[in-house]
Amino acid sequence: MAGTTIPPHLPRLDERSVRAYLEDLRNTINPSTWASFVADAGSATADAAEDTFNILGSQGVSTSITSDVLTISVDTATDSTLGLTEYATSGETNTGLAENLSVTPLAISNWEGSERVITLGTISTGTWEGSTIAVDQGGTGQTSYTDGQILIGNSTGNTLDKATITAGEGIDVTNGGGSITVAGEDASDTNKGIATFDITDFTVSSGDVTLNAERIQDIAGAMATSNTETGISVTYQDADGTIDYVVSDTTVAGDSGSTGITPGDTLTIAGGTNTTTAMSGDTLTVNVDDSFILNTGDVGTGVYDFGGATSFEIPNGATPTVDAAGEIAIDTTITDYTGLVKYHDGTEELTVVAMPTANLSTTDNHVVIYDAAANEFTMEAQTGGVSGGKVLQVVQGTKTDTASTTSTTFVDTGVSVAITPASTSNDILIMAFISCGGTTAFSYIYPRFQLVRGSTNIIEADTASNRTLTTTTAEIQNANGMTNASISYLDSPSTTSATTYKLQYSTSTSGGTVYVNRTATDTDSSAFVRGTSVIIAMEIDGS
Repeated sequence: MAGTTIPPHLPRLDERSVRAYLEDLRNTINPSTWASFVADAGSATADAAEDTFNILGSQGVSTSITSDVLTISVDTATDSTLGLTEYATSGETNTGLAENLSVTPLAISNWEGSERVITLGTISTGTWEGSTIAVDQGGTGQTSYTDGQILIGNSTGNTLDKATITAGEGIDVTNGGGSITVAGEDASDTNKGIATFDITDFTVSSGDVTLNAERIQDIAGAMATSNTETGISVTYQDADGTIDYVVSDTTVAGDSGSTGITPGDTLTIAGGTNTTTAMSGDTLTVNVDDSFILNTGDVGTGVYDFGGATSFEIPNGATPTVDAAGEIAIDTTITDYTGLVKYHDGTEELTVVAMPTANLSTTDNHVVIYDAAANEFTMEAQTGGVSGGKVLQVVQGTKTDTASTTSTTFVDTGVSVAITPASTSNDILIMAFISCGGTTAFSYIYPRFQLVRGSTNIIEADTASNRTLTTTTAEIQNANGMTNASISYLDSPSTTSATTYKLQYSTSTSGGTVYVNRTATDTDSSAFVRGTSVIIAMEIDGS
């Protein structure tokens, strides 16, 4: 057999003897001298008499042969190779062949292991009882939480802070165990929130809400159609969004006969018998012949204009009778009085006291008295009675420019007046009016006004739940018109210092605008107006 070595103990033989030995050896070989080897991965068959079987080490395992002894050794584990490590005893914290790889078999809470432990793997059971794990070590830095708290990064110190979500206007936040519910509130006229819109009236796109033109036309058409004005009929044409106005004919009647005047027609007023007419600009003059003017003794009827006369004589005499509405006469003989005018107002006879012109006086504190000796009325200085109530001074403030606001809380209009009372016992009578216009997305807007002294509201309504308290208000029905609000109030400032009174205003509708002294449209046309606003302060004697 190839590779067979002759045992040294055999005697040296000749070639024939050797061949005979080999033949006997071949015949005596047993197949059982073949061996099979199976490993974790793969297998092989080897001839024990002929092949060489190698036993080699791998990662963590080494082999060596000394004489006829095969030694298989497990390497010591390191932090970069597999190998043998040792578990510490119950009394040890770390030990073993590689100190940085040893593990305590007790609960990990008793382990004071090396800082070089990088990965522990998945900890499926047990309770962490150590100190708080810092943020830079992968922890949260927190040990307890309340419902709804979340962690928010804080660049100061690189920490994680606990916080809750705070609800803003129109938002509700509900914190639960492990959950946070954020919900929108329903919108109202005082609170932001979620609102729904009727798609018939509004178009909503990318957050913008637009009132549909058709709806505007319907609203305007309904307003115009439902309004009743004598001689005007209005029809809203829904098909094309127009409004048709039809003005009825006007009937003009004379003493005899009548005619209908269609808008646009010309009405001619012609003179009649003994009368002529003349038109100059927008003035119509009707002239009557002198022969038809009333003379002495004539009894006239109707209406007469005596504005051009230099004098006019009223019926007079002893105890004249005035017993019908409009009658007037002068009584020249009434006892103890001289020349009294009597007239009838439709209910009773009234008398106007007459006084000689020479007896009239414009001196302060003079009153009308009767002088029995002279049988006439005269004016003399008041010697007793109440002296208070006199107007001591009058100050006026005007505003002729314009202003506007969209504020729903009160702000200054610019209409103000300053007055310095002469005495703390005196009162101040305030009279004011303000011209205003406005516009809103709705049909009407209601400007609100209040009268303030300095910054203090001095007259407003009693508290009424959620209602806004004002001094007065106004109503503006369209953007092309103006209205006015007026205020009169007697104030007792109890001061002798300069005191400023002013009007403040606000809008009733969020998104609406209130204007002072102008309309909302304010088109540059003679059909549109500008107004003025005035405030007057009068000091009233309080003595």
